[in-house]
Amino acid sequence: RLYSVLEAYLARNSKNGSLYLVGDHYSISDIAIFPWVNVFSYLGIEITEYPLVAKWLETIAALPEVKKGLTVPAPYPSRG
Repeated sequence: RLYSVLEAYLARNSKNGSLYLVGDHYSISDIAIFPWVNVFSYLGIEITEYPLVAKWLETIAALPEVKKGLTVPAPYPSRG
């Protein structure tokens, strides 16, 4: 249900040409929602059923700060 609500919201917002949740900029809303939407494969959700959500995920994941954040925490070096 949450993915369909997000899809509908993105559909309304995309009429203004935006790929973000609030206006035409990356915001705290995108930051807060990205992690739980990004686990779709673990939940057995077929993301292709939600094309705007898939595009939004792609857009957010491509941002340099998000790419960097997805590498945290870095693996600890082994103590051998």
